[in-house]
Amino acid sequence: MSGEIQAAFPSSIVSGNRRNFRDQIQARAALLADGSYVLLPTDADARILALRFDELPAVRVEQTSASAIGHGDYLALRNRPHHEDLMGRADALLGADAESLRTTQSAWKELLWERTKAHPRGIRGISDVIRQRGASTANVGYWISDWCIRPRSKTDFAIVLRFLDFATDLDTTWKRLGRIDSAHRRAGQRYVDDIQRAATPDRMNRLMDIGWCAVTPAGVDSETLLVRVEHILPELLFVPVSALCRLRATEGCK
Repeated sequence: MSGEIQAAFPSSIVSGNRRNFRDQIQARAALLADGSYVLLPTDADARILALRFDELPAVRVEQTSASAIGHGDYLALRNRPHHEDLMGRADALLGADAESLRTTQSAWKELLWERTKAHPRGIRGISDVIRQRGASTANVGYWISDWCIRPRSKTDFAIVLRFLDFATDLDTTWKRLGRIDSAHRRAGQRYVDDIQRAATPDRMNRLMDIGWCAVTPAGVDSETLLVRVEHILPELLFVPVSALCRLRATEGCK
């Protein structure tokens, strides 16, 4: 199956140099108990819904770092990316301000992407420049992707904005992006609550028995698969954001 997954992304195998594409994220493939697979981003800031069992059949659903997922973990997945779901739900919470706030989000990222394209060493080169200017992190590949709202550190963000000659007030921009981040967190928690209610004892018993089961949370427009991770493939891939954290079937999947 490893070869089949790699064949699905033939231009994205990691080589000695970081690929210089926007909206392509480093990921590993996780094979699932139902025969499908999911691509998990390696960045610690990228989130996915996981199930934690304190005392069977009771279950706790939480948003956790996708990079921390391993063999034996249980995930909640749909046929569309988790991030795509969150964006739509978050924009609904932001209401009339959503478009303006998303414009602020895209503005600094677009400038960073333009600097990246212009640098002879692309993402790696810009990352080095930002670190040299004092940033503790320089995850440029993640920052320019649709997944990122703002860097985790306000200090690092200030360094990035100065590097970009971004002509807006730091505090104002940070607060505006914070509103988006807050909306994403609230949207994610509502989805967690929906799945939590759908994870009834009989569903959880089935999950334990065969490694997967389908639930239909209230307010969600399609089924969610609760499924066990059987194996994490070691190969690193760079894949489109749209391919991440969603169910993907192989040709041999039933």
